[in-house]
Amino acid sequence: MANLYPQTQENFSQLKYAADLVDTSGVVELVENWRIEDGLQTGRGGRPQYVTIRTAIVLWVHMALTKRPQLVARMSEVVAFGMKPYMRDYFSLVNENVDLSTRNGRMDYNNDWYHRIWRALERVRATMEPYPSVSRHGRHTVDEWLEFMDLFGLDSKKTSKKNYEPTEEELLAEKRMARCDEFSNRLLWATVEKFGDKLGSWNGDVAVDGTAFKVSANGNPNKQDMLAGKVPGHRKVASTPTLGNYSKGADDHNGDAKPSKGDNMWAGEATFATMEGAGVGKEGGLPSLILGMSFHRPGAMPWQRALRSLTNVFARPELPRGRFLGDRLYLLGQKAENLQVPLRKAGYDLIGDYKKNELGLQTELASGAVVVDGQLYCPVMKARQRLVNATADFQNGRIDEDEYYALLDERKKLQLAPRSASPSRATASSVSSALHARRTRR
Repeated sequence: MANLYPQTQENFSQLKYAADLVDTSGVVELVENWRIEDGLQTGRGGRPQYVTIRTAIVLWVHMALTKRPQLVARMSEVVAFGMKPYMRDYFSLVNENVDLSTRNGRMDYNNDWYHRIWRALERVRATMEPYPSVSRHGRHTVDEWLEFMDLFGLDSKKTSKKNYEPTEEELLAEKRMARCDEFSNRLLWATVEKFGDKLGSWNGDVAVDGTAFKVSANGNPNKQDMLAGKVPGHRKVASTPTLGNYSKGADDHNGDAKPSKGDNMWAGEATFATMEGAGVGKEGGLPSLILGMSFHRPGAMPWQRALRSLTNVFARPELPRGRFLGDRLYLLGQKAENLQVPLRKAGYDLIGDYKKNELGLQTELASGAVVVDGQLYCPVMKARQRLVNATADFQNGRIDEDEYYALLDERKKLQLAPRSASPSRATASSVSSALHARRTRR
């Protein structure tokens, strides 16, 4: 219910701060370009908008910064009753001569702003909605949803086949999901840039992890049961059917593929990349800033979400590359060519835990380089099995500690530096770099 008599006025400096973040991020121009690309904006004619795309996004960000629900109902209260005339002028919002002395007058005024803000946010949402044909106003039946699953490629058994051709709707959904990530990452990086020169103390270490967001108590029936015809066709699916079952007990968090005992919940999963390293999160140092994020269904392409969460860092070659820290979902659960190799090429050292049966030779690149225990090595490494299997042999008790460390020292002579990184970063390098030495000392 609308609060027609709020007790406080908005703080203009907070509104201005939100506007500065939005302007710095460039998301307004981004959305406007997407609207032109999608044919949603074909000209500048027509009646002027009461609420521009910029103002709508600023209000949305302002609600988050002031720790309030990002609901249109709350935003309309801000504009109708929380802003002084000069604040509305700043955002090009009309100062109407309305009678606010009665409850009905205040209700009508609030409703007017509600619909104006809603329409502005709809213009933004239309550029990033992955599943525009899925109803937001009612729940689909299982029979209806099975058709959508086929249309959007939501059956992983079908989409994983070698000759699978994605549908136009599936390609559109992926394109729109990428836009969502870009929109979010631009806003996040605008907050990081507020720290200015202090970012120079960061050594480039990052940690990537996923977080589930529960959206409703009841989700869809089990996906495999629906596909097998074990669920009545008239039964309703969730009001958010494009999300998925999250299971913390499953290695890939996919609760449909590997249901666990009682830990499933209907959710989306966000992947965050955070700033780590010496001094981060400690007094006098940088906070553990969120550098980027990505969002998808639980268990859907974790490697892609991890890389997208680092988009802001990848786009800035001047930033240092340190260590990538991830759990088994990332460094163990993904194919090396999908995640480990791109991270290595970007200049990261990898830190994570492996299962005993995943140690040793993990993949071979087209260039001939091999990945052993998550590290890049010269092709000759393949012929030296004692070096390849050193960690596994030590953990299984086949060699003692002294022999293990001797083999690791021998292995360092074959270790490769990531592409585009200074040769001095290679473990067995015979050259030095003053810049690399400074970063190492930090």
